[in-house]
Amino acid sequence: MDFMGSFPRYFAYVMPFYEDGTLTKVLPSMHQEMSDEYFVQLCAAVNYLHNKKVAHRDLKTDNILITEKKVLIADFGLSDILPTEDTMATKRKGTVVYMSPEQFLKRPFDPFKCDMFALGVVYWCMVFKVNVLSHEIEDPMMETVRNRLSPSSIDRFKDFSTESSL
Repeated sequence: MDFMGSFPRYFAYVMPFYEDGTLTKVLPSMHQEMSDEYFVQLCAAVNYLHNKKVAHRDLKTDNILITEKKVLIADFGLSDILPTEDTMATKRKGTVVYMSPEQFLKRPFDPFKCDMFALGVVYWCMVFKVNVLSHEIEDPMMETVRNRLSPSSIDRFKDFSTESSL
C-alpha cells in the first residue's frame, strides 16, 4: 500500500486493485489443494492479528482478497483492538451466517474465538465451493440464526408442551 496524501477532513484508505478479486469470486473454480493452501495462509494471518490483539469481527469470503496465489484479509471496519487476549465483548458484529452461536446468547463472549468460528465457516465454503450468503438455507436452526430470531418471537411457542406423546 502506498501513501497517497493527506486528507485533513476525511479518513481514506487507498489500496491496490486485486484483479483476482475476493475469495467468493474464485470459490467455484478452487481445487482442494488450493483451498488448503489458502486456509493455511488465512490461519497465519488471523494468528498475526490476534497476536497484535486485533479481532477482525467480520471474517467472510467477501473480505478475503486473492492476488498471485496469496490471500489478504480486508475490511477492518468492524475490527476491535483489545487491551488483552482475555477481553470479552458484548456487542455482536459481523455477518450473521459467519457469527458464532455464543454471540446470540446476550452475555460476554471472546471475539478472538468468534474469529476462529468464522474462519471455520470460510473453510467450509472453500471445501464445498459454496458461498453461504447466496444459497437458500434449508436448516431451520440456520434460518433462525440468519433472521436473528428475537426472544419476544419465541412467545408464540409458550403453549406448546415439552412432553412427547409417543
